[in-house]
Amino acid sequence: MNANEEICHVCFHPVKRKLYETSTGKMLCVACMRRNRNCFACDTLTVKDKALRFSDGRYVCSECARKAVYEINAKRFAAIKGRLAWAPKMPVKFKIVSRETLPRRRRRTPLNFGQSKALYESHGRQLLIVSHEIEILIGLPVVLFEAIVVHELFHAWLHENFAVGIMNRDEEEWLCEHLALLYLRACRAKKPWRKVVQARREQYRFKRADEFKERTQKQVIKQLLTEARKNRKRRNRCPT
Repeated sequence: MNANEEICHVCFHPVKRKLYETSTGKMLCVACMRRNRNCFACDTLTVKDKALRFSDGRYVCSECARKAVYEINAKRFAAIKGRLAWAPKMPVKFKIVSRETLPRRRRRTPLNFGQSKALYESHGRQLLIVSHEIEILIGLPVVLFEAIVVHELFHAWLHENFAVGIMNRDEEEWLCEHLALLYLRACRAKKPWRKVVQARREQYRFKRADEFKERTQKQVIKQLLTEARKNRKRRNRCPT
């Protein structure tokens, strides 16, 4: 067997033709991909005739479908924010949206689970953040849903504390995934869900990753606030 050959993680045979890659980076051959469908959330291989399917094409296993979030629940969002050592200062509006509403990701996992938008108002020569709008993909299992909410909330927090251009996209995404992972650890979420978020985090390149990996939520926030002050950038400010 050629050392460079990819191996299908279902049948363990070398992949000779087209290769499929799951959201956690596992490889599937054409035959196994046609025979099975991966749950978009937990990546579990689901038998085709037993899989549930959203209208947007996503396959989901029965367990994830049973625990999925389909509507806004203010108490749930309040509970999530209550477990955090940080939070955006500006008001946050949450929406549950379809797959078509969210932009496609250009990463190993093309499916986007959410996005955060900062809304600005002009004050003289400054644009100040007045609120945030967070959109979360419909049908996420509760644990993954909470992780994505934390991820997007941290985008909002970063937008308030760091001016545009201070961080590149990879750095910002890595930190957001890392805070989501810390949240799951604090909540003692099951290992498979932590692996899903960790796999998403590792898609991004962050030179200072080792510096943050062993820190708690409070330590990460303290470090970032120190850096924000050093950059002498006012909160809620975006250069025109």
